[in-house]
Amino acid sequence: MSRTCWMGRCNLVPIAGLLAVTIGVAACGGSSSPSASTGSSGSNDSGKIAAAKQVVADAEKATTFSGSTDPLDRAKVQGKTVYFIEAQGNNIFVSTIAQHFKEAAALIGLKPVILDGHQNPSDFNAYIQQGIRQKVDAIVLQNVGLEVPNALSAAKQAGIPVIVSGETSANLPRLNNTAAAVGVNTYQIGKVQAALAVSMSGTKVHAIGLGGKELPQDPVQWNGQRDGLKELCGDSCSYDTSPISLNTFQTATAPSVRTMVASKPDLNWMFPDWDILATYVAAGLHQANALDRVKFSSWNGIQAALDMVRAGTEVATIGVSLKQWGWQLADTTARLIGGQSSNLNVALPTRLLTTDALKSMSPWPPSDGELYGNDNVYSEFKKAWGVS
Repeated sequence: MSRTCWMGRCNLVPIAGLLAVTIGVAACGGSSSPSASTGSSGSNDSGKIAAAKQVVADAEKATTFSGSTDPLDRAKVQGKTVYFIEAQGNNIFVSTIAQHFKEAAALIGLKPVILDGHQNPSDFNAYIQQGIRQKVDAIVLQNVGLEVPNALSAAKQAGIPVIVSGETSANLPRLNNTAAAVGVNTYQIGKVQAALAVSMSGTKVHAIGLGGKELPQDPVQWNGQRDGLKELCGDSCSYDTSPISLNTFQTATAPSVRTMVASKPDLNWMFPDWDILATYVAAGLHQANALDRVKFSSWNGIQAALDMVRAGTEVATIGVSLKQWGWQLADTTARLIGGQSSNLNVALPTRLLTTDALKSMSPWPPSDGELYGNDNVYSEFKKAWGVS
């Protein structure tokens, strides 16, 4: 049976369906700019709220170039073949990264072969083994690394570097038998979610984190949420997690949210770990008539979430430029193939995108440069690659 999960781990809900959820919820309620509350008026609380607001302000800054500025020796990589194995071709998240990887690879001179893994570990393994037989120059795995341990070992023995993308949090060690990793630091994303909550609701945040235990980055994000609240408000805040099943979350999330709202009268924040999950949280809060009472934020920055944040249904999403992701992935891959030094555990920059920030952007939807302030990033890549 097909299922729907995050970042290519399972079949993705069609974007049209997600937008319908977003539009329906936004039209039915949700304040456009929730007002801040200081919770307790003590001076210690004021200092903690100020600290939280500083974290938020830093997270709202435009992203910067995170790649290597050393010139890439393109002569060493011209025509080199790279297998790019994406978890699921119809997943908008992974397919967009693949598209931008292909775009950057063309500039560098790499020959990418994009392969759809159909969210099937057997296909992942088969493609890696095929790449080994064909003696490809590198293999990129987009959200499939944990499911192919034996194939990873075989690739390493064959001398083929494997680059894992988006599989684990960037603050964690790389997977065994992989040469490099490109992703985001979900622990830091969790701390930003916590700081945003304290900045808006004071030191009386009572939150629940939602995500999938099967996704390595989700428990790491929970740790960031928990630690962030502990640092900013100690025992005056409360935090718990509600793991979701990747097989059933499409139908189970909204009823679960309604139950949590009814059973926890002090609940005022939810931290869904990714944007698609946030759309179902929004539906549950709407059904419980709790959109004004319970605020929520998530991360990814997909269009469905941007629309929901702009409408005021969701407080914020922590976005990442998928174009920058794809270009960085191509850069890292090329440097490994060419034997040049490279950052082998790349943490991509993210940006907190709030309702107020998105409302000021026109036309809609906004460009990558307007969202992340990163137009200079691509000129920096091109300079390093020696292309115009």
